[in-house]
Amino acid sequence: MIILVGASASGKTELAKILYKKYGYNKCVTTTTRAPRKNEKNHLDYHFLTEQEFLSLKKEHKFLEVSVYDHHYYGL
Repeated sequence: MIILVGASASGKTELAKILYKKYGYNKCVTTTTRAPRKNEKNHLDYHFLTEQEFLSLKKEHKFLEVSVYDHHYYGL
């Protein structure tokens, strides 16, 4: 497992695309409470949930890791 971590707009997505194409890696789709950006697809780019749905899964220990950025939850 490779986890790409970096600031917003640091190139994580572009690096991931190279890894998928060149080495055939698969993507782990993470979960977020933020709204989808233009061209993002639910269950492909992220699992988009309401805050209530996210916190319910968090309470059930369904995530390996949880973080908050810009008032939105992210989970793996």
